[in-house]
Amino acid sequence: MTLINKKTVELNQRVTELEKYISSVETNFSKSLSLLKYRIWQYNTTTNLMLYEQLLSQKTKKPNFHPLVSIVIPAYNGANFLAEAINSALNQTYDNLEILVINDGSNDQDATKKIAQSFDNEIRYYEKPNGGVSSALNYGIKKMHGEYFAWLSHDDLITKDHIEKLVEWVSFKGTDSDIPFSMFNLVDKNGHILLNETIEAQLFCSDFKISYYKNDLSLLQGEINGGSVLIPKKAFDDFGAFDETQPITQERDLWDRLMNQYHFINLPYTTASIRCHSAQVTNTKDKVIELTNQKNLNIIKNLPEKRRDSLFGDDLTLLEHLKRSYLDNNKTWLATKIDDLIQAKKQ
Repeated sequence: MTLINKKTVELNQRVTELEKYISSVETNFSKSLSLLKYRIWQYNTTTNLMLYEQLLSQKTKKPNFHPLVSIVIPAYNGANFLAEAINSALNQTYDNLEILVINDGSNDQDATKKIAQSFDNEIRYYEKPNGGVSSALNYGIKKMHGEYFAWLSHDDLITKDHIEKLVEWVSFKGTDSDIPFSMFNLVDKNGHILLNETIEAQLFCSDFKISYYKNDLSLLQGEINGGSVLIPKKAFDDFGAFDETQPITQERDLWDRLMNQYHFINLPYTTASIRCHSAQVTNTKDKVIELTNQKNLNIIKNLPEKRRDSLFGDDLTLLEHLKRSYLDNNKTWLATKIDDLIQAKKQ
C-alpha cells in the first residue's frame, strides 16, 4: 500500500468515526429535547388544572342551567370509524344531548348508512347529496334542537366527560360570550396516541393560563380544533354558519367571524382525540397547511383593534410576540407575513 493510499484509508476511518460521533450527539440531543418537552408539557398541564379548579371554586352557577347539546357527526364513506365515533358520543356522562349523523352522500354501497341505522333511535340519522363537510355541518345545524352545538368528525373520538366539561364552563355566570374548547390528543388509525405529536400540539396550541388572562392569544397563536368546541346555537344565527365554498379549514373562517363577539376559552382537559390516517379528506397536507396559514393570518389582521391593543398595550408588541411564537413553531411563512405587518407599522 502506498503512503498516499494509507493516508486516505486513515482519513476515511477518521471521517467515519467523526460521523458516528456526530450521529451519537444528535441522538442524545434529540432524546434530551424530547424529555425536556415532556417535562414542560407535564408542568404546564398540572399548573393549568390547578389554576382552573381554583377559578371554578370562585364562580357562581347559573340557576337551573341544563341545556340540550347537539352533537353533529358529518360522515362521508365513514364505515371504518363511524361506529366508534357514535359510541363515544353515546357514552357521555352529560345526559341532556342529541346525536345527529349526517350522511353526506357516501358512495360506499350503503356501508355508512347501515352502520348509522344500526343505532336505531339512539341517534337521528339524515342523508343528503354530497356537498362537503361544511354543508353537512350546516344541515345538522338546521336540524338540531339543542341550545349548543358540538362537532364530532366520523373518524374522531371524545372521552365520556367531553360534553360535561364543556358545559361546566358555560354553566357559570359571565360566560355567555365564551366558546370553550378542550385540548386534544392526536391518535393513529387504531386510536393509539401519537405522544410526540400530541405534546408538540398541546405545547403550542393549548394553555388555559394564556387563554384566560390574554384571551385572544388562544385564537391568534393556537390551533382550535373544530372537534373540541361548544358553540351556542345563537352564534350561528348572528354570524352565519360554515362557508360551504370551503372544503377544508372551514372552522377558521367561522372563528374569524365569531371572534367579533365571542372569546375562545381553552379548558385544561384533554377530552378529544383527532385521528390521523391516510384516508382523511383533508390529508392533502401541503394544501391544508397553505390554507390554514392564510386563514390564521386573516384572523390576526381582522381582530378588532381594541382587543389587539388590550393584549400587550400596543399592536407592535403583539405582532412581535406572534412572530416569535410562529418561528418557535417552525411556521416561517406566517412569521414572515407577520414581519411584513410589523415593518408596515413602523413606516
